[in-house]
Amino acid sequence: MVLSKPVDPAFSEDPELARRARGVARLDHVDVEILRMMQEDATASSTDIAGRIGMSQSPAWRRIAALERSGVIRKRVAVIDRSAVGLRFMAFVFVRLKDQAQATVDGFQQDARAVPEIVQCHVLMGDIDYVLVVVTRDIDAFRVLVREKLSRFSGVSGLDSRAVLEEVKNTTELPLELLLEAPAA
Repeated sequence: MVLSKPVDPAFSEDPELARRARGVARLDHVDVEILRMMQEDATASSTDIAGRIGMSQSPAWRRIAALERSGVIRKRVAVIDRSAVGLRFMAFVFVRLKDQAQATVDGFQQDARAVPEIVQCHVLMGDIDYVLVVVTRDIDAFRVLVREKLSRFSGVSGLDSRAVLEEVKNTTELPLELLLEAPAA
């Protein structure tokens, strides 16, 4: 029998577990500025970022690498215009579960993660258990998705959907300027 040492969750191979175990990152104004620039353009090089904030490339690169290691920067991606690629239908789907047993919750979350049309899944407080953000080509594809997949998810007792008529604001950029404000007393 081989006994293994317990692993500190802060050093877990699961990035989400590690991030939660480490808690909130301590960021200074330079880190916040780097993050702001990277939110605007994730393809910016460390040399470009360094020049814009007035430091040399190596310290900027080290800060970016540290932000990535700590989980503050999860990944760098391209933001794609869904309408431009033919995914013109978006809906919010409100989900009620039959119960809150761990097996029910785990089963639902596993099912939700497996469906690419679900681009966001959030646990809610109150009488609705989850809200899903779903994108499809059109309303017909959405109808098929609801009937053939969503309604068959583990533990679902009810679904309620709202179609998006117009997208007024959709951003991935966080309000980083709030990090520089002094907390209210």
